[in-house]
Amino acid sequence: MSVKRHVYMDHSATTRVDPRVLEAMLPYLREEFGNPSSLYRLGQKASRAVEGARRKVAEVLNCSPREVVFTGCGTESDNLAIRGVALALRHRGRHIVTTPVEHKAVLKTVQQLEQHWGFEVTYVPVNRYGQVSTEEVERALRPETVLVSIMYANNEVGTIMPVAEIGHLLSERDIVFHCDAVQAGGYLNLDVNELRVDLMALSGHKFHAPKGVGVLYIRRNTPFVSTLTGGGQEGGGVSIRHPQCGRHRGAGHSAGIGPDRA
Repeated sequence: MSVKRHVYMDHSATTRVDPRVLEAMLPYLREEFGNPSSLYRLGQKASRAVEGARRKVAEVLNCSPREVVFTGCGTESDNLAIRGVALALRHRGRHIVTTPVEHKAVLKTVQQLEQHWGFEVTYVPVNRYGQVSTEEVERALRPETVLVSIMYANNEVGTIMPVAEIGHLLSERDIVFHCDAVQAGGYLNLDVNELRVDLMALSGHKFHAPKGVGVLYIRRNTPFVSTLTGGGQEGGGVSIRHPQCGRHRGAGHSAGIGPDRA
């Protein structure tokens, strides 16, 4: 009798939780279930675990832990980044540059800004391989451009964008650069200083962490208005809710054991 083997080949969709990640998470899903915002011992233990996970992610991104925000998913990270910067800088200009091959988390968000907030969006064309050129991005820039949003690796065809080149261009122009790096986590260099990005979105389940946890890197002093209010978590000003502590712990642990610690 033959035994059928299941071969999974769609890691661009999601990945299996690494056993080491699950092991790191389990205590915080069972006995260490405290609210990280609580002042008593159980909560403070959970808080230390969250901050430990934040430090691990910061090491991979080569940034300060204060610049790492935990979210619920990559879509949430993209939404917060784009709206947060656009609304913060709307007095300076209402022009956004992106590409037509972005994830819907980006495209639908800039479309909403067009429809309801009076922004104008320029979609920079890509070549036959789905790649944008730095020169085309430069030609799309205007005096009123406040944000450029370009993905790192395409979620459909895998094309890698020249993020570092674009980042250097925009840093010279003092234009905020957001990068959807959800498909790059675990595969490509995520050093935010080498890439010169101001905001970067990641999703844990793409690199062997659990579903339901994302990361948003926000460079210090980047203009940002939170679109979520009411909570004091994640620095208060950003006001992003904590998923379960164990999920944060899993994302941090996954960041520490991924390929080349990326």
